[in-house]
Amino acid sequence: MLSAALREVDRRRQQGFGHHLTEEEISLRSTLTSLFHGVGGVRLVTNVKNDGMPGLYPGAGGFGSWAVGRTTLSRRTLHRECALAPLVDEIPWSYTDLAQLRPVDLVAVDVYTQVTQVLSLYQTSDGACGAVLVWTAQAP
Repeated sequence: MLSAALREVDRRRQQGFGHHLTEEEISLRSTLTSLFHGVGGVRLVTNVKNDGMPGLYPGAGGFGSWAVGRTTLSRRTLHRECALAPLVDEIPWSYTDLAQLRPVDLVAVDVYTQVTQVLSLYQTSDGACGAVLVWTAQAP
């Protein structure tokens, strides 16, 4: 039986909001970072710095770190890169912690590349331009 959170994921998938990966699709990927290859509007950013990329959870960033980011256009600068805020089972995480998970640990992934697509429950106030919602079997 699906948890309430996973039923909500399925409802959003049917409505066409965001990009969604099911447990079956996730099982075909060998690494966590490979989950984000081919998702429109996002790219993996490596060696990120907290001050250089809005939307990172405190403690994320530095050599060897990565984030799922999106380039936006703004009036002040031609391009601005920002992170999609990572949440695991509705709890904000850092990408450093997220990197410890394996695809086999996940049952669903939602990627929202626009703040307007993200439910208010999952919105952060740290400059993120969207969200990566990762769901495990322990999802509420």
